[in-house]
Amino acid sequence: MSRPTRSTGAERPANGPHRGRRSVVGSVVGTLVGGVASGVLYWMPVWVPMLLLWQVVDRGLRPARAEAERLAGEEQTVDARYSSARKSFERMQAEAKAWTDPVYRERVRRLRLAESAAAADSTRETAVSEQAQEPQAQDR
Repeated sequence: MSRPTRSTGAERPANGPHRGRRSVVGSVVGTLVGGVASGVLYWMPVWVPMLLLWQVVDRGLRPARAEAERLAGEEQTVDARYSSARKSFERMQAEAKAWTDPVYRERVRRLRLAESAAAADSTRETAVSEQAQEPQAQDR
């Protein structure tokens, strides 16, 4: 017993209305596809670097330029903050160095004692002047 074979369409008889059409269409399509494929392969050394260059420009250079412009705008703010922080640091560093000097510590201690004594004197004078004004207010 023999098995029936499948028909691929190539065994069609050459007579009838479609006679010879398949081979013409097939050869035109084959030529087109082959021509396009060979053209793509021929120009590949040109368009592959062009695609890579486009990706670098579109996804790398444009965002980098936008970020550079944003950072240029922030530069003045950062410089001002840096200058302020630097001055504060230098002031604190000088103060820390001064506190290691025993003469400076003694001068600060005496200054604080003098300020507290002056504040106490002024409160005493204020209290005395208020007491002196009270009897006059009671006399009236």
